[in-house]
Amino acid sequence: MSSMTQICNLALSYLGCRRIDSPTEESEEARAAQLHYEVCKNEILRSVSWNFARRVSTVARLDKEVPGWGGVYQLPLDCLYVIDLHGQAGATVPQGEYRLAGREVLCHLEKPWLEYISGEIDPMNFDALFVTALAYRLAGAMAHDLTGNGSLTNQMGQLYQQALAEARLANGTEGNQEVFQSRRYVEVEE
Repeated sequence: MSSMTQICNLALSYLGCRRIDSPTEESEEARAAQLHYEVCKNEILRSVSWNFARRVSTVARLDKEVPGWGGVYQLPLDCLYVIDLHGQAGATVPQGEYRLAGREVLCHLEKPWLEYISGEIDPMNFDALFVTALAYRLAGAMAHDLTGNGSLTNQMGQLYQQALAEARLANGTEGNQEVFQSRRYVEVEE
């Protein structure tokens, strides 16, 4: 379990920089963290259908019409990325049968609901491997501003890619023991 401050401090430690007490304090490190944190977090949240960030919700019908579509629905305020749209019976709607238009969903369903990635997740609920990936991504984003070291920026980028790959694999196998067992077997065989 982590807080925004802990994640920022982890990133700062990767860069060999001074830690902060709060992202809102008056320091160069805090200003860099404040500038990059949300962008980096949302970038990574959009890159994978993270289990910890997955939400299910009905969508509210709007009082407007769009030619060619049966209904217009408002996305939830915290929706960062739509995974799937479903009809009342739970069947997944093929992507060609609905369209996203800004913060709205256009479709021919009466009471759709959707699975989505929320952008408003308390950092205390982040997966530990996601935290590591986010800290490396944040460190890479702050590296040039705080250190002026281009090679450190590249190094953080490489470490981020490795951490993201590990987090993505764990996220994809979570709850799927068969995949996990075969992954472990392949690692032993190599």
